[in-house]
Amino acid sequence: MLSVVEKSYSKTGLKDIGEWGFGRNWPVVYIIYNKTKAYVGETIDAVRRTEQHLQEHEFAEFTGFSICLISSSTLLRMLRKLSHGIMSVQNKHGRQNDLKMM
Repeated sequence: MLSVVEKSYSKTGLKDIGEWGFGRNWPVVYIIYNKTKAYVGETIDAVRRTEQHLQEHEFAEFTGFSICLISSSTLLRMLRKLSHGIMSVQNKHGRQNDLKMM
């Protein structure tokens, strides 16, 4: 099953995530992004984790937010195919994944 939910990366989007059935106590992969960069993370509480990101200075440049009911390795493979090398993806360990086609 693949389900992707798009939300605003804002306090309003956070409220929407809280009302979504998979926003808490459910394993999700999420993507916070802008036109050139994306951060990919995994959590079992998207509401709590989004609250944390919204308070962190390093995430202020992002504008979009997607939540995926999918494994992170599958998601990264999909992003590689879709990005055509124009986007970099960073995870919580500061590692960047080059998304050029393999």
